[in-house]
Amino acid sequence: MLDNLPQMTKFIPKIRQYDDDLEKQNLWWTVVAMVGKVNNQDMDGQLLESITETQAQFEKLRANLIENMVQRYLDKVSVSLKLKSQAFINTLNRNLFERTADVGFLAIDDDIVGFLEAEDFSKEKLFHLQERLTSYVLKYSVYDDVAILSPTGKVLVREDKEIAPIQSHNDIWSKVVTHDGYIEYDKPLDIFPKQSLPLSYLQRICNRQGKVVGILCLSFKFVDELTQLSDTLSHSAESEPSSENFLLCDQAKNIMFAKHSTEMGKSLPALKSNQLEIVSFSGRQYFAYVTEAEGYQGFKGLPWQSVVLHPLDVAFKSDAAEHHFELNETSALFPHDLNELNLEINTALLIVVLNGKIISLKNKVKAFLPVLDSFQEIGEQIRQIFATSIEHIYQVTHQTLAAEVSFLAKLAMDIMDRNLYERANDCRWWSVNPNFRRLLSLEEPLTHQQRNELTDVLKAINELYTVYENIIIFDKNADVVAMSDSKNQKMLGSNIGHLSGVKAALKLQTPIDYRVSAFEKTPLYQNKPTYIYYASIAKPISSRYENVGGVGVVFNAEPEFKAILEDFLPKDVNGQSIPGAFAAFVDDHAQVISITENPMNFEVGSHLQLGFNLSALRSDNGTFEVEINHINYLVGYQLSQGYREYKITDSYENKVIALIFSQS
Repeated sequence: MLDNLPQMTKFIPKIRQYDDDLEKQNLWWTVVAMVGKVNNQDMDGQLLESITETQAQFEKLRANLIENMVQRYLDKVSVSLKLKSQAFINTLNRNLFERTADVGFLAIDDDIVGFLEAEDFSKEKLFHLQERLTSYVLKYSVYDDVAILSPTGKVLVREDKEIAPIQSHNDIWSKVVTHDGYIEYDKPLDIFPKQSLPLSYLQRICNRQGKVVGILCLSFKFVDELTQLSDTLSHSAESEPSSENFLLCDQAKNIMFAKHSTEMGKSLPALKSNQLEIVSFSGRQYFAYVTEAEGYQGFKGLPWQSVVLHPLDVAFKSDAAEHHFELNETSALFPHDLNELNLEINTALLIVVLNGKIISLKNKVKAFLPVLDSFQEIGEQIRQIFATSIEHIYQVTHQTLAAEVSFLAKLAMDIMDRNLYERANDCRWWSVNPNFRRLLSLEEPLTHQQRNELTDVLKAINELYTVYENIIIFDKNADVVAMSDSKNQKMLGSNIGHLSGVKAALKLQTPIDYRVSAFEKTPLYQNKPTYIYYASIAKPISSRYENVGGVGVVFNAEPEFKAILEDFLPKDVNGQSIPGAFAAFVDDHAQVISITENPMNFEVGSHLQLGFNLSALRSDNGTFEVEINHINYLVGYQLSQGYREYKITDSYENKVIALIFSQS
């Protein structure tokens, strides 16, 4: 892109200003040199030659400076678009990974399998199953419909009561019934006529003997998710939504989704992945960045690409909200190379002036002294312009890093909220498992066989949902009756009523509510700190909601949180990790929930010594500067905002802050 500097500089007024100022000094230099040469024929030719050589050095430095400034601005755009493009596809991919577990588990649901095996499609049975599907969608709000089909594609029951059951004529069903596992399907299905952008999760349903008895279909809120995600990513720390457009494209670059819907259905020109490019599209020039999904725990999903477009004519407009950083010449962000070249030019010019004055006085050519004074003034003007330009480069570099760390903090926190939203859904759905409710409602103590029955279900769940270290069931007295973790069987039969969240869970009065433990050490997680999500188990048939126990899902916090943070460590423009950078999740007292490798060896449970109270932060997202162990850091932060109803409308409060540290 630097091959066409004029095209770039015309969009960056600040660079044009510096270049014009330097050009004026260059022209004045030429004029003064010519005047000096014409009017001082007796002057030493070597001195005049030195003036010309120094001017040539200045012109090289000027070109170097302008190129460097343009590159810093391009880096700023590149870092921003790269982060947003990667976040758009990879956050979506993480979400869809969760859907693959959902469809797999719901396909072995006892109520659904029993309904299909019995082939009793009476109004009473259909109503009961439809209510169960409605309960599922209320908890897993990423779906707008769930349908259960016969093996031949006839809709038997669905969650959406507004759509009449039909005999589907799609060809996919013959593939589903012979396929082992889920199918992620992004083509239209006649059973989901409301889907504006189709994405469904399909899996055959088998009975215990392995016979295919039906098909499960989950309709994902695809447009809703893409809109919410692009809205989140297009808001920066302290400014209005940007003019960037977020696109999801198929392999042929056909636009499946566009934040600005006028682009829907169009095709992009061929673009390379993972690099900043300029593209002409719909009569306008854009910076473009294309990313393919990196994959998450082996899941890559369908072959889509995310594209972020930013109009060239507004890409470099300064943001009035951008912070002005105090100049620090010892900072690693300071352009020492340019500063040294500036000193070199000024020193060379000063030597020329001093030599000239000595020669003029020695040869009694006083007429040349005003020329030398003019060169001295030119040198001072150049020095000031370069000093201002170098400070501007420093500001742009600092602002680029500030935008990066604040945005990375935003992404890390968003992924954490999305991850834990799923945990709240899981515990509530599993708590209404018919077998759990039936067995815990028995008056007599559970037999060994009944406990094994519960344990087998928990183990099957845990094999699909690998983010859990353990899943437990406890009775109304808070005694553990079953657990998935075979390594921690000593907890079986023990009372956990003293653990955070358990008593509160046993007091819940609806299947929608849940409780979460404090982030603290627990015997259910090898005495390490984690969150445990709880939901109550109620009697299957009762005139009122009567608790008979609960489900607890023990989140595998140590590797899961650390993996999130490591994904969002800052990188340089070449994609290399920045030395000394680290990331952390902390509570509002700066106590560490999770942290990556760091120079201070902070660990989970440590208190970060920031020198101020995090509750004093004036916004939800931004940056601050701090010195730790004599190292200056620029820190991006993001307060937890929740996701969908999680932490927003469900009454759960837990103040968590993502922090991204980069040396400055």
